[in-house]
Amino acid sequence: MNGPGKPKRLAGENTGEVKKAKFGRYALVQAPTMSGLSYGDTIVVGNKPMKDGYIMGGDYKVKKVGKKKYK
Repeated sequence: MNGPGKPKRLAGENTGEVKKAKFGRYALVQAPTMSGLSYGDTIVVGNKPMKDGYIMGGDYKVKKVGKKKYK
């Protein structure tokens, strides 16, 4: 099992629409992943490519930065 700080794989297709908050742009995981991300986990967008308000499809590595929050 992946612990805090260990990379997990995220498919851009598994995220919802990108929204804005005080900490920056984010998207929520819409479907559980094989790497252990759960529905509702927050993904801080950072420099991930976007198109039409969504994270583009493809695989991205993310690290846990807080409770249910990944970057």
